Formats: sequence, C-alpha cells, structure tokens
Amino acid sequence: HKFFEQQAERYKAELNQAEQQLKEFASEPGGVSPTLARDNTLLKFSEFKASLDQTQAEMAATGEKIHTLEKQEATLPGRITTQSREIDDAPLLQQYKSMLMNLELKRTELLTKFQPTYPLVQEVDKQIADTQAQIVAEESKPVREQTTDANPTHQYVSTELAKAKADFSALQARYTATQAIVATYRTQAEQLEQKGIVHQDLVRTQKTDEENYLLYLRKSEEARMSDALDQRGILNVIVAEQPQ
Repeated sequence: HKFFEQQAERYKAELNQAEQQLKEFASEPGGVSPTLARDNTLLKFSEFKASLDQTQAEMAATGEKIHTLEKQEATLPGRITTQSREIDDAPLLQQYKSMLMNLELKRTELLTKFQPTYPLVQEVDKQIADTQAQIVAEESKPVREQTTDANPTHQYVSTELAKAKADFSALQARYTATQAIVATYRTQAEQLEQKGIVHQDLVRTQKTDEENYLLYLRKSEEARMSDALDQRGILNVIVAEQPQ
C-alpha cells in the first residue's frame, strides 16, 4: 500500500506539471488548438494561392494584349482624309489672263504704228507667248484641297491600350500584395505545424501521467483494503472447484 501510494503521489505531481505546461502553451499565440488553426490557415493559403495564380494568368494575357495593341497603334495613322477635291488657283489665273489682255491690247496699239517685225512688237509677242504658256501650266496643275480628321480606329486602339496598361499596373499591385499574403500564410502554417507537434507531445504526456496516476491510485486503494482485511483476519476465499 505504501509503495502504490508513493507512486500515485509521484504521478499526480507529474500530472500537475503536464497540465501546467499545457496551460502555459495554450496562452501562446496559436497554442489553444494549433492543429485546427493550421488547417484553417492552410485553407486560407490555398484560396490566396489560387488567386495569385489567377492574377498571374491575367497579367500574362494583359501583357500580350498590350503588345498587340502597340503594334496596331504603330501601323494606324493618327488622321485620315475625309474629303479631297482639286481646284484651280483662280486669283493667279485671273492675274495671268489680265496680263495677257493688256499685252494683246498693247500689241494691237503697236501694230497701228509699226510692222510685226519691229523689235518692240516682237518683244510684246514674246511676252504674250510666255503668259499663255503660264496660263496653260497653271490650268494643268490644279490645287488639291484635302480635309482630314482624327482616325476613329486609331483613337479606339489608343484608348484600349491605355486601359490595358492601367489594368496591368493594377494586376501587378494585386500580385505583389497577394504574394506577400501567401508567404505570410505559408510561414504561419509551418509555425502552427511545429506547435501542433509540441502540443501533441504535451497532451500525450498529460494523458500518460493521468493514466499512471489513476492506475496507482486504484492499486493503492486495493492494497489498503487488502492490508485492512489481513489485519482483521478476514479472508477472501474463492471456491476453485466444487468438492466431490
């Protein structure tokens, strides 16, 4: 009885120590139920990891879209011709025609006084020929008038390109933020995994000490009752086999 009583006291002290260690461990961050906290952390880790992969895929698609739009923008003109017409330079032609008329009048006046072979008349004839040639030249090269306007296709591509670049910047920011969150959850899960191992060891030690304490407590009580029966001469007899 004395031996069992001593062993019971020993395991009771160890049980109290194990329970105190569990209590102190539970006061630490994530120490109450580290396994459950680890599972919840892994769930959050998986969600944000999926979001990170999706963001990375969107970044790749947006980057390809930007590359395509930049090539299109480089090949499209910023302005296009909406109207084109050819007209004569009326003021200049009118000036040449007036000069021609004056020269012809001058030649007529000179012919009243001089022969066509007279040098002054021939000079006027040369001026008339030159003026007529200038009139023909101007009439053969009319002035082209064009009206241009902004190219709507170029404007659309430019707008989409600016939007795609803005989206890409936003995706980059989201990717960086999500990447940091994923790293945090990964670290927390690893820490909780280690805490879970320590917690299991503490629980296992506490249960072992409790089982040993209850075992020796029961043995001590049985021994005390046996000693008391022996001291009073009381026997506990069991018939092993009926007599014949």
